[in-house]
Amino acid sequence: MPGDRRLFWRQFRSQFHTTGAVAPSSRWLAKELCRYAPPPTAGAPPRRWLEAGPGSGSVTDRLIRRLGPADRLDLVEINAAFVATLQERLATAPHWRAVAPRVRVFHQPLEDFAPEAPYDAVVAGLPLNNFTVGEVAAVLQRFADLLTPGGSASYFEYLAVRWLKIRVGAKQARPRLIELDRFLRPTLSEVSFDRRRVWWNLPPAVVHHCRFPAGWRACMDGPPAPSDLT
Repeated sequence: MPGDRRLFWRQFRSQFHTTGAVAPSSRWLAKELCRYAPPPTAGAPPRRWLEAGPGSGSVTDRLIRRLGPADRLDLVEINAAFVATLQERLATAPHWRAVAPRVRVFHQPLEDFAPEAPYDAVVAGLPLNNFTVGEVAAVLQRFADLLTPGGSASYFEYLAVRWLKIRVGAKQARPRLIELDRFLRPTLSEVSFDRRRVWWNLPPAVVHHCRFPAGWRACMDGPPAPSDLT
């Protein structure tokens, strides 16, 4: 929606570190992010889903449409403007209002979020390429800790963005991005079981679907990895 695009642009300019996107996720990106949060099937047990960094709700809208009668969805968002938008949609949009009793919005950082039970799927719109390697390790560890055994975490990044920024981006950001790349590449080779490119998005994106072995801990001391990204 045009209003969502304007909101994203304003937040991108004023809150770049925690927003990182110039526009909401396209419906194709939203569909891919929700690949492992499918529509309900008859007789399936209730499911619990978490969306971290939902923004204005473009991916949330697809998750809401896939909620079964007993499923629950929690949204964790740090940006106050996005929180207000999500709450307004839950109060006014007809298909959001229909599931509002089973959707909760938490205005807080993901690292402070302490749910009462783990989740079957986590979907994230967090701008990890804006973070330090320690922050990214903490986010991935949080995903692992929040999931049920066999649960999946799905997040995206813009296609080749680190590759480009390392080579032609601001010089002061390059050491952080190189360190982040050296951490993420071997980590993703360990936990990512499915990776999909989404060309119909602004900019094009790659979605990482991850599962974490029992007792998995984020390790920042692995061997250096090459930086020939996606």
